[in-house]
Formats: sequence, structure tokens, C-alpha cells
Amino acid sequence: MPLARLVFIFLFLFSSTVQSADLTWECQGKTRFIHRGAESTYPVDEQRRYQILNQTLESMPCSATESGWYCYGLTAQQATRRVRINTSTFIVSDTLELPTSELIFEGLCK
Repeated sequence: MPLARLVFIFLFLFSSTVQSADLTWECQGKTRFIHRGAESTYPVDEQRRYQILNQTLESMPCSATESGWYCYGLTAQQATRRVRINTSTFIVSDTLELPTSELIFEGLCK
């Protein structure tokens, strides 16, 4: 019984440490613009940096999932933004959705 309690305490402390960790990724990918009712623009090369501090990315709440991190919220301009970072493949998808268009960044992080 004491061993089980010790394992439980270790797992609790480990999960708390992982959840409170500050994470940073440097990503290289392409950004494309989609206007509703029209074809998307040609993808443009871009570099982005994502930094999750205290489970927050640029004022958006983030949560750890089985496959990585998921952040969702509204920007200051009231656009919907969704960011997914897969921590096993290091692929990022960042979508900014406006009423008539979307700005999508997809890339690979290190």
C-alpha cells in the first residue's frame, strides 16, 4: 500500500510539472488566405514562434491533449483563432477565422 501511495504522489507531481511548464516552438511553414467564394491565395513561406506560458498562448487558454496542445479563443479584433500543436509529429495548424475569410498557417516546428 505505501508503494502505491508513493507512485500516486509521483504521478501527481509529474503531471503538475508538465502542465505548468513553459513551452516554446520555432516553426517553419506556409500561410494561405482563403476568401469565402474565391480560390485561396498561393501559400507564402513564413516562420512563426509559439510560446505557451502558464497554459496560455497570446491570451488564449490552452489545454494539453493526448496528441499535443490545443489553444482556442478570440483575438483583440474578435476573430476566432485555433492553434493545434502535435507534440509527437511537431506539426502546427494555426487558423484565424474572420466572417468572410480565413488565414491558415501550417508548418513543422522544432
